[in-house]
Amino acid sequence: MSVDELRAGFARLTESVVSDEDPYALLLRRHGRRRRRIRLAGIGGGLATLLTTALLGSAVVGLGPAGPGDGRGSSRLPEDGYPVASDLTWQLIESPARGNLGDDRPLVDELTRAFAADRVGQGAAALPEAKVLFVHDFSTARSVVVAYHSDSRASLVTRMARRGASVQELIMGAGVMNARVEPFLVVSEAVQGDDWSARFTVGLAPAGCAVEVSQTATIGPADEGIRRNWRPAPGGDYVLDERVPTPGYWQATCAGTLRYRAPLGIQLDEVTGSAVKAATATPDAEAATVDTSTASAAIGSYRELARRAGVGDSLTRGLAPAVRWGGRIPGADSTRGDGSPPVVLLSPSAPGPVLLQIGSGVKGMLALAGRDDPAADEPEAPASDREQWSLVSTGYTDSADLIAVRIPERDGGRAVLSDRLLVVGRSTDVSYSLTDAAGQELASARPEMPGVALLTIPLGTKATLRALDAAGTTVASTELVEFSTGRQMFGEAFVSDW
Repeated sequence: MSVDELRAGFARLTESVVSDEDPYALLLRRHGRRRRRIRLAGIGGGLATLLTTALLGSAVVGLGPAGPGDGRGSSRLPEDGYPVASDLTWQLIESPARGNLGDDRPLVDELTRAFAADRVGQGAAALPEAKVLFVHDFSTARSVVVAYHSDSRASLVTRMARRGASVQELIMGAGVMNARVEPFLVVSEAVQGDDWSARFTVGLAPAGCAVEVSQTATIGPADEGIRRNWRPAPGGDYVLDERVPTPGYWQATCAGTLRYRAPLGIQLDEVTGSAVKAATATPDAEAATVDTSTASAAIGSYRELARRAGVGDSLTRGLAPAVRWGGRIPGADSTRGDGSPPVVLLSPSAPGPVLLQIGSGVKGMLALAGRDDPAADEPEAPASDREQWSLVSTGYTDSADLIAVRIPERDGGRAVLSDRLLVVGRSTDVSYSLTDAAGQELASARPEMPGVALLTIPLGTKATLRALDAAGTTVASTELVEFSTGRQMFGEAFVSDW
């Protein structure tokens, strides 16, 4: 057969051949067969959080919704990972593998070799080394967490398959790739396979650090706030909980320095509560205009955040939190969420946490920090995705007769704490005054409607709020419990210092 005949034959064959689609699209399809949702979030540059949930769509920082990418519409993965800025990140990467299979040296070595050989398929072509951080057999599933790295950069991959899965099955399993490696790593997964499933949250700190968990807490006065009951994690430098979502807080201490403290879990700036039909109200609130759908949604938000804070037993069982006030916030049209009146909630007794919700939707954006706060927030979602979401903020009060809470404002696809303070007192209050420790008045206002005023003061100001009668006598007071920077919820600061 001549060369020309060969060329003609190949031409006929290729007429019916369709080119393969982009290999990265194929890669995404391979890891998206179960239509899971994946979310990566960093808190203060010190937390990487990944969520894989069955039966939901895909969204991940570093993995675009239409295909692998950088989260900004790119069609390709950056295969050289991300810069490693902290020595503690290297300490985490160099730590022994954790999990009930972490001591299985032959398995860990085989996983290491296999993932290193498949680094192109795992989106880490430019990262020559693979390190197994976690490998565990659950009742019906096996999970592995792997860090790829060079001398200066790293990325993270998670994979899941059936219990006892081979190395090759894990390489082809469900999971996420090209995530940042941070010093404290949280992986939270709820995955349903064909014949296996797993729900768990794991937190990995660098070897030698001490991880503690607080799944219960008690309510104290404003100067003490939420008092946590800490216990050491059974794993010492890591903790595994087979619940999603997981209630409470955890913290990591390294060489005597508290490096991290926050609620267990992910997507901390989102509230996905449910409407609670029974909404109790205090006498003052009954005289106001309380939108029942907003009140019901806000109670659902309150219950979710109380559970997240690990104070659920004292705040979510029995009577629903009382609606303290409902109505329009003076001059707050730009923050009205879906247009429904806001509602302030208070636990059945004071002192305790309070919540302000603007809008009747059960899905809400939780304001955790100020607009210009340097601490990293959850990856900002497109504003259009959350346009109809409610806005939520929290506070802490000493008095059932005087509540102060920051008004949340919409900032694109997130909510932020503003410099405006909503004050809710009794209908007989004549004025409100904020004073510093020396007694100097910082701000004052008269009610714009019975028992309700608006004060403007920078976030984190240390001050005492007082309600005054006609004679100028203090009839109620409470301390402002908040911080000028960093994330916070119910007057409790998150910590991320890596």
